[in-house]
Order: sequence, then C-alpha cells, then structure tokens
Amino acid sequence: MNEAANIRAKKIKEYREQNNIQEFSTPEEYYQWLATPEGKKYTEAIENIRDEVKGRGGRRLNAGRKKLYGDRIALNKRVPSDAVVIIKDFSKSRHISENEAITELIRAGYQALEKKQSIG
Repeated sequence: MNEAANIRAKKIKEYREQNNIQEFSTPEEYYQWLATPEGKKYTEAIENIRDEVKGRGGRRLNAGRKKLYGDRIALNKRVPSDAVVIIKDFSKSRHISENEAITELIRAGYQALEKKQSIG
C-alpha cells in the first residue's frame, strides 16, 4: 500500500476504536447497520478521512499537452468547393498543412488587396 492508504487505514481504525464500532459477520448486517443514524455518521466520518488524506491525482497547473500555436483560434466558415480544392493543392505542393496553407493564402490575398488599393 502507498503512504496515503496507510494513513487512511490508521485513521479509520482509530475512529472505530474511539466510537466502539462493532465487527459484522455478514455484509447484510453491515449494510443494515449503515442505514442507521450511527452508520450514517460512520460513513460521513470515512468520507471526511478520505478527503483529508489525499493521494495522487488532481489538476496541476500547466499539466498536459502544450499547444503548438498558442495564438490560434478555431474558425468555422463555409467556402465554395473550388476554394477547398485550391487549399488542398496549395498545401500538397508546398508540403505544409492545410491550416498553414489557409494562413498563407489569406495573408497573400490581403497583401494583394492592399497593393491594389495603394496603386489604384
């Protein structure tokens, strides 16, 4: 057993001794006793001991898989099927992901529009 389990077992044993909790010969007797007020108090005490003595687990700050691109957000838009073909062809020809292809195409289109406005 690990250390937390040993501490829990010791505290439960101490609680049983302090409150004169009897030993039961069958599980049925034990379950019937748990329905009594004394049994309910016992189950609450056991839950408190388990909450008090925690083992492993829980949420840790900065745990888990790190994001490759922290500044990206999901975007769901409908585009014509020919635009999807252009994106797929562009990504395959450059050996990049479709997400990177979309980013490059949008930036190139934006630069072209800015250039057109400054000329005309």
